[in-house]
Amino acid sequence: KYPILGISKEGAASLGALALLSGVSGAVFGALYGCVIFLHPFTEPIWIRPLHDVYSIIGVALLFGVIQLILAMSLNVVNYLLYRDYGGAIFSGTGLMGILYYIAGVYMAYNIVVAGYDLHVVTTPEVQIAIYIILFAISCILVYALYESIKTRKTEKLMHAVTEIIEMLIAYPSNTLSYIRLAAFAMAHEAFGELAYILACMIGPVASYVLANILVLAIEGLGVGIQALRLTFYEFSTKFFKGGGIEFKPIIELAMLEELQKALEE
Repeated sequence: KYPILGISKEGAASLGALALLSGVSGAVFGALYGCVIFLHPFTEPIWIRPLHDVYSIIGVALLFGVIQLILAMSLNVVNYLLYRDYGGAIFSGTGLMGILYYIAGVYMAYNIVVAGYDLHVVTTPEVQIAIYIILFAISCILVYALYESIKTRKTEKLMHAVTEIIEMLIAYPSNTLSYIRLAAFAMAHEAFGELAYILACMIGPVASYVLANILVLAIEGLGVGIQALRLTFYEFSTKFFKGGGIEFKPIIELAMLEELQKALEE
Protein backbone atom coordinates (compact mmCIF):
# COMPACT_ATOMS: atom_id res chain seq x y z
CA LYS A 1 0.00 0.00 0.00
CA TYR A 2 1.05 3.59 -0.54
CA PRO A 3 1.96 5.29 2.77
CA ILE A 4 -0.07 8.48 2.20
CA LEU A 5 -3.27 7.33 0.54
CA GLY A 6 -3.27 3.82 1.97
CA ILE A 7 -4.49 2.26 -1.27
CA SER A 8 -3.18 -0.58 -3.38
CA LYS A 9 -1.27 -0.15 -6.62
CA GLU A 10 -4.33 -1.37 -8.54
CA GLY A 11 -6.47 1.27 -6.82
CA ALA A 12 -3.91 3.96 -7.59
CA ALA A 13 -3.89 2.86 -11.23
CA SER A 14 -7.70 3.18 -11.34
CA LEU A 15 -7.53 6.66 -9.81
CA GLY A 16 -4.85 7.59 -12.33
CA ALA A 17 -7.03 6.43 -15.22
CA LEU A 18 -9.96 8.41 -13.78
CA ALA A 19 -7.79 11.52 -13.47
CA LEU A 20 -6.57 11.06 -17.04
CA LEU A 21 -10.11 10.76 -18.40
CA SER A 22 -11.17 13.78 -16.35
CA GLY A 23 -8.29 15.75 -17.84
CA VAL A 24 -9.28 14.75 -21.37
CA SER A 25 -12.91 15.73 -20.68
CA GLY A 26 -11.77 19.04 -19.20
CA ALA A 27 -9.60 19.75 -22.24
CA VAL A 28 -12.45 18.98 -24.66
CA PHE A 29 -15.01 21.15 -22.87
CA GLY A 30 -12.42 23.87 -22.28
CA ALA A 31 -11.88 24.00 -26.04
CA LEU A 32 -15.66 24.15 -26.61
CA TYR A 33 -15.96 26.98 -24.09
CA GLY A 34 -12.98 28.78 -25.66
CA CYS A 35 -11.06 28.60 -22.37
CA VAL A 36 -7.54 27.24 -21.79
CA ILE A 37 -6.42 27.27 -18.11
CA PHE A 38 -8.66 30.34 -17.64
CA LEU A 39 -7.19 32.11 -20.65
CA HIS A 40 -9.44 33.00 -23.59
CA PRO A 41 -7.26 32.91 -26.71
CA PHE A 42 -10.29 33.26 -29.00
CA THR A 43 -12.71 36.15 -29.14
CA GLU A 44 -15.67 33.78 -29.50
CA PRO A 45 -16.02 30.24 -28.07
CA ILE A 46 -16.51 27.26 -30.33
CA TRP A 47 -19.75 26.43 -28.53
CA ILE A 48 -20.94 28.58 -25.60
CA ARG A 49 -19.65 30.33 -22.49
CA PRO A 50 -21.45 28.94 -19.41
CA LEU A 51 -21.45 32.19 -17.43
CA HIS A 52 -22.94 34.17 -20.32
CA ASP A 53 -25.24 31.51 -21.83
CA VAL A 54 -26.88 30.39 -18.60
CA TYR A 55 -30.09 28.96 -20.04
CA SER A 56 -28.22 27.11 -22.76
CA ILE A 57 -25.86 25.37 -20.34
CA ILE A 58 -28.76 24.47 -18.02
CA GLY A 59 -30.65 23.01 -20.98
CA VAL A 60 -27.65 20.91 -21.98
CA ALA A 61 -27.23 19.65 -18.40
CA LEU A 62 -30.90 18.65 -18.20
CA LEU A 63 -30.75 16.97 -21.61
CA PHE A 64 -27.76 14.93 -20.44
CA GLY A 65 -29.72 13.95 -17.32
CA VAL A 66 -32.76 12.88 -19.35
CA ILE A 67 -30.63 10.71 -21.64
CA GLN A 68 -28.79 9.11 -18.71
CA LEU A 69 -31.99 8.35 -16.78
CA ILE A 70 -33.61 6.78 -19.86
CA LEU A 71 -30.45 4.69 -20.30
CA ALA A 72 -30.67 3.59 -16.65
CA MET A 73 -34.30 2.50 -17.03
CA SER A 74 -33.44 0.70 -20.27
CA LEU A 75 -30.75 -1.24 -18.40
CA ASN A 76 -33.38 -2.18 -15.83
CA VAL A 77 -35.59 -3.53 -18.64
CA VAL A 78 -32.64 -5.68 -19.71
CA ASN A 79 -32.31 -6.92 -16.12
CA TYR A 80 -35.97 -7.93 -16.05
CA LEU A 81 -35.58 -9.76 -19.36
CA LEU A 82 -32.51 -11.62 -18.09
CA TYR A 83 -34.53 -12.75 -15.06
CA ARG A 84 -37.38 -13.72 -17.43
CA ASP A 85 -39.71 -11.31 -15.63
CA TYR A 86 -41.48 -10.07 -18.73
CA GLY A 87 -44.32 -8.48 -16.79
CA GLY A 88 -41.87 -6.41 -14.75
CA ALA A 89 -40.00 -5.40 -17.90
CA ILE A 90 -43.21 -3.91 -19.32
CA PHE A 91 -45.33 -2.84 -16.35
CA SER A 92 -42.71 -1.72 -13.82
CA GLY A 93 -42.15 1.90 -12.87
CA THR A 94 -38.59 1.50 -14.12
CA GLY A 95 -39.67 -0.64 -17.08
CA LEU A 96 -41.22 0.27 -20.40
CA MET A 97 -44.21 1.96 -18.76
CA GLY A 98 -41.83 3.98 -16.60
CA ILE A 99 -39.88 5.05 -19.68
CA LEU A 100 -43.10 6.08 -21.46
CA TYR A 101 -44.22 8.02 -18.38
CA TYR A 102 -40.86 9.77 -18.09
CA ILE A 103 -40.53 10.74 -21.76
CA ALA A 104 -44.10 12.07 -21.81
CA GLY A 105 -43.48 14.01 -18.59
CA VAL A 106 -40.30 15.55 -19.98
CA TYR A 107 -42.14 16.54 -23.18
CA MET A 108 -44.94 18.16 -21.17
CA ALA A 109 -42.49 20.04 -18.92
CA TYR A 110 -40.51 21.22 -21.95
CA ASN A 111 -43.63 22.66 -23.59
CA ILE A 112 -44.60 24.45 -20.37
CA VAL A 113 -41.15 26.05 -20.10
CA VAL A 114 -41.08 27.05 -23.78
CA ALA A 115 -44.53 28.64 -23.38
CA GLY A 116 -43.17 30.87 -20.60
CA TYR A 117 -44.59 28.69 -17.81
CA ASP A 118 -48.10 29.22 -19.11
CA LEU A 119 -50.07 26.21 -17.84
CA HIS A 120 -52.72 26.74 -20.49
CA VAL A 121 -50.35 24.98 -22.89
CA VAL A 122 -51.48 21.65 -21.39
CA THR A 123 -54.82 22.13 -23.15
CA THR A 124 -53.19 22.01 -26.60
CA PRO A 125 -53.59 18.74 -28.54
CA GLU A 126 -49.84 18.04 -28.61
CA VAL A 127 -49.43 18.24 -24.84
CA GLN A 128 -52.72 16.43 -24.17
CA ILE A 129 -51.28 13.38 -25.95
CA ALA A 130 -48.43 13.40 -23.41
CA ILE A 131 -50.94 13.61 -20.55
CA TYR A 132 -52.86 10.62 -21.95
CA ILE A 133 -49.60 8.65 -22.18
CA ILE A 134 -48.81 9.49 -18.54
CA LEU A 135 -52.25 8.35 -17.38
CA PHE A 136 -52.00 5.23 -19.55
CA ALA A 137 -48.62 4.28 -18.06
CA ILE A 138 -49.82 4.77 -14.48
CA SER A 139 -53.02 2.81 -15.18
CA CYS A 140 -51.07 -0.10 -16.70
CA ILE A 141 -48.79 -0.30 -13.66
CA LEU A 142 -51.77 -0.34 -11.28
CA VAL A 143 -53.83 -2.83 -13.33
CA TYR A 144 -50.90 -5.25 -13.65
CA ALA A 145 -50.21 -4.99 -9.91
CA LEU A 146 -53.89 -5.64 -9.16
CA TYR A 147 -53.82 -8.66 -11.47
CA GLU A 148 -50.74 -10.05 -9.71
CA SER A 149 -52.31 -9.43 -6.29
CA ILE A 150 -55.48 -11.31 -7.25
CA LYS A 151 -53.42 -14.09 -8.80
CA THR A 152 -51.18 -14.59 -5.75
CA ARG A 153 -53.83 -13.53 -3.20
CA LYS A 154 -51.35 -11.10 -1.67
CA THR A 155 -51.53 -7.32 -1.56
CA GLU A 156 -47.77 -6.80 -1.63
CA LYS A 157 -47.65 -6.25 -5.39
CA LEU A 158 -50.42 -3.65 -5.25
CA MET A 159 -48.82 -1.78 -2.35
CA HIS A 160 -45.48 -1.87 -4.14
CA ALA A 161 -47.08 -0.44 -7.29
CA VAL A 162 -48.70 2.42 -5.34
CA THR A 163 -45.35 3.19 -3.69
CA GLU A 164 -43.63 3.02 -7.08
CA ILE A 165 -46.09 5.49 -8.63
CA ILE A 166 -45.60 7.93 -5.75
CA GLU A 167 -41.86 7.61 -6.27
CA MET A 168 -42.29 8.23 -10.00
CA LEU A 169 -44.23 11.42 -9.30
CA ILE A 170 -41.62 12.73 -6.85
CA ALA A 171 -38.27 11.13 -7.70
CA TYR A 172 -38.23 11.43 -11.50
CA PRO A 173 -38.58 15.24 -11.54
CA SER A 174 -36.12 15.65 -8.65
CA ASN A 175 -33.62 13.25 -10.24
CA THR A 176 -33.78 15.20 -13.49
CA LEU A 177 -33.37 18.58 -11.79
CA SER A 178 -30.34 17.22 -9.91
CA TYR A 179 -28.40 17.39 -13.16
CA ILE A 180 -28.58 21.19 -13.04
CA ARG A 181 -25.54 20.92 -10.76
CA LEU A 182 -23.52 20.09 -13.89
CA ALA A 183 -24.38 23.52 -15.27
CA ALA A 184 -23.72 25.12 -11.88
CA PHE A 185 -20.19 23.73 -11.75
CA ALA A 186 -19.53 24.83 -15.33
CA MET A 187 -20.58 28.36 -14.39
CA ALA A 188 -18.56 28.23 -11.17
CA HIS A 189 -15.50 27.19 -13.16
CA GLU A 190 -15.80 30.22 -15.43
CA ALA A 191 -16.35 32.42 -12.36
CA PHE A 192 -12.95 31.24 -11.12
CA GLY A 193 -11.59 32.42 -14.46
CA GLU A 194 -13.04 35.87 -13.84
CA LEU A 195 -11.41 35.82 -10.39
CA ALA A 196 -8.06 34.97 -11.96
CA TYR A 197 -8.46 37.92 -14.34
CA ILE A 198 -9.16 40.29 -11.43
CA LEU A 199 -6.19 38.96 -9.46
CA ALA A 200 -3.97 39.39 -12.52
CA CYS A 201 -4.37 43.14 -12.17
CA MET A 202 -3.32 42.96 -8.51
CA ILE A 203 -0.55 40.35 -8.16
CA GLY A 204 0.48 39.75 -11.74
CA PRO A 205 -0.83 37.38 -14.45
CA VAL A 206 1.47 34.41 -13.82
CA ALA A 207 0.90 34.22 -10.06
CA SER A 208 -2.85 34.80 -10.38
CA TYR A 209 -3.44 32.09 -12.98
CA VAL A 210 -1.24 29.59 -11.13
CA LEU A 211 -3.11 30.31 -7.88
CA ALA A 212 -6.51 30.08 -9.59
CA ASN A 213 -5.69 26.72 -11.17
CA ILE A 214 -4.45 25.32 -7.84
CA LEU A 215 -7.66 26.48 -6.14
CA VAL A 216 -9.76 24.92 -8.89
CA LEU A 217 -7.94 21.59 -8.64
CA ALA A 218 -8.51 21.54 -4.87
CA ILE A 219 -12.02 22.98 -4.52
CA GLU A 220 -13.69 21.97 -7.77
CA GLY A 221 -11.92 18.61 -7.84
CA LEU A 222 -13.42 17.69 -4.47
CA GLY A 223 -16.84 19.22 -5.10
CA VAL A 224 -17.30 17.88 -8.62
CA GLY A 225 -16.01 14.45 -7.57
CA ILE A 226 -18.60 14.20 -4.78
CA GLN A 227 -21.46 15.36 -7.01
CA ALA A 228 -20.41 13.03 -9.82
CA LEU A 229 -20.52 10.12 -7.37
CA ARG A 230 -24.00 11.17 -6.28
CA LEU A 231 -25.31 11.38 -9.83
CA THR A 232 -23.75 8.03 -10.72
CA PHE A 233 -24.69 6.02 -7.65
CA TYR A 234 -28.02 7.63 -6.74
CA GLU A 235 -29.76 9.12 -9.76
CA PHE A 236 -28.34 6.63 -12.26
CA SER A 237 -27.54 3.31 -10.56
CA THR A 238 -30.63 3.08 -8.36
CA LYS A 239 -32.80 2.70 -11.46
CA PHE A 240 -31.33 -0.71 -12.32
CA PHE A 241 -28.99 -1.90 -9.55
CA LYS A 242 -30.37 -4.65 -7.34
CA GLY A 243 -28.72 -5.38 -4.00
CA GLY A 244 -29.41 -9.09 -4.16
CA GLY A 245 -27.59 -12.20 -5.23
CA ILE A 246 -25.08 -14.30 -3.31
CA GLU A 247 -22.86 -12.60 -0.76
CA PHE A 248 -19.19 -12.72 -1.70
CA LYS A 249 -17.14 -14.58 0.89
CA PRO A 250 -13.43 -14.79 0.05
CA ILE A 251 -11.59 -18.02 0.77
CA ILE A 252 -8.76 -16.10 2.42
CA GLU A 253 -9.44 -12.88 4.29
CA LEU A 254 -7.34 -9.87 3.32
CA ALA A 255 -5.72 -9.66 6.76
CA MET A 256 -4.71 -13.33 6.60
CA LEU A 257 -3.30 -12.77 3.12
CA GLU A 258 -1.17 -9.85 4.36
CA GLU A 259 0.15 -11.92 7.28
CA LEU A 260 1.01 -14.75 4.90
CA GLN A 261 2.83 -12.32 2.61
CA LYS A 262 4.87 -10.94 5.54
CA ALA A 263 5.75 -14.47 6.65
CA LEU A 264 6.97 -15.34 3.16
CA GLU A 265 9.06 -12.16 3.01
CA GLU A 266 10.72 -13.04 6.33
